[in-house]
Amino acid sequence: MARGTTVDEIEWQSGTPLNDEIETEFDRLKVEWAAQEYARNRGKEYPDWGTQFNKIYDDGLDKWKSEMIDPVKTKWPKDNSGPK
Repeated sequence: MARGTTVDEIEWQSGTPLNDEIETEFDRLKVEWAAQEYARNRGKEYPDWGTQFNKIYDDGLDKWKSEMIDPVKTKWPKDNSGPK
């Protein structure tokens, strides 16, 4: 547990991690954040749950998947190669 707003201001209560450890973890988190860009983009484009449930109820799972889900997945593939 630590208090402070920046790494240099933190008062460590038990043990002090090395700045290299902090930088390494920060770099790992940045890579993970970038790798999940496709998921954030997909989330912005999927219709709300109510609309999706209505589509399933009215037209079935196949139409829901082909008309609502697949186009978004195609636009934003997991390799983050979608439109910028």
